[in-house]
Amino acid sequence: MNSAAVHIFLDWLPQWSVFLSLAILAVFGFWQARYPPFKPCEKVGPVPNALLIPIILIGLLILALGVSQLVGDMQISRWWGGWLGLVLASLGVLSVVIFGRIKEYYPKMMIGVIIALTGIAVLTTILWWFWFVWWLLLILLLLLILYLIWICSIILVCASKPPRPPVAPPVRRCTLVNGPTYTPNGVVPVVPAGAGRESASFSLAATFADNPAAGDIPSCCEVRQFIRWDAAAAASFTAIRGPGIIVPHNGFPANHPHDTWIEDRGATDLRYGYRSGPHVINVAGGDQYLNAAGAADIANGVRYTGRDQPGGPVALAGQWRFELRVVDTCTNRNLAVVAAVTINW
Repeated sequence: MNSAAVHIFLDWLPQWSVFLSLAILAVFGFWQARYPPFKPCEKVGPVPNALLIPIILIGLLILALGVSQLVGDMQISRWWGGWLGLVLASLGVLSVVIFGRIKEYYPKMMIGVIIALTGIAVLTTILWWFWFVWWLLLILLLLLILYLIWICSIILVCASKPPRPPVAPPVRRCTLVNGPTYTPNGVVPVVPAGAGRESASFSLAATFADNPAAGDIPSCCEVRQFIRWDAAAAASFTAIRGPGIIVPHNGFPANHPHDTWIEDRGATDLRYGYRSGPHVINVAGGDQYLNAAGAADIANGVRYTGRDQPGGPVALAGQWRFELRVVDTCTNRNLAVVAAVTINW
């Protein structure tokens, strides 16, 4: 090779390499902003990450060499120039590792690359200062070979990695935010209802989480009210309604025993808390699901409100107990939290 041409090349390279390296880094910064994060076994836009990393590191090394040569042109000691090249190369590698958000490297591979780069940066900078041109070109050739080996190893590792299984969506479930609650709770007072009748009144409420990304689906939540009565109450049913009748009304199975929980219902088998099906009541103020804005939304409402007003002739006796529960219709389970009230006739 013509030595004059080599010297012209070397005189030209340091000054322009600074701008070349800055251009490479600018492209890299734009790429990172548009296609984060940075993972070597994936693609950033149309280009595999494994091919981008060596290009960026080579640009940083050229920048280190160019700046150190420019420092030398300002008559600063070559040792300061060499250390400046080393620091710039090291900072360049660390910036790629830290700010480039490389997620999937093996730590040993990264340590080896950093050691190799810093060592080559020192050798190349010193050789540059002593004008050992052929050694310099040899080092640059070895650097290129190192990067080619690195690229091939990463590509082989990425090719051998099994494809990632798709991330399963979160399990759809009901999550309570508040409730279920009765108001009032505890023992509910019985009041005259006129015409020889009496009644008790209480409201029902519950609030559900709405966070589909976490699997919290309001439509999975439904309220259920259960009832049980004691022997004295069963005896009063017989006295009021006739021999053999031991239930409050015909909506219940005729032979249902006292002191046994059963889902509450009306005479036509309508029941509290259903979002769909033959048991739905869906009456404003009495049995309704509302969205966050307070509008009726039986399918996806996050808040349940209801009111019950059991009653009958003043001849009713004994004790009725009610429980309010929430069921998860998506996972077929009963949530542990319940509310309870008691009516003493």
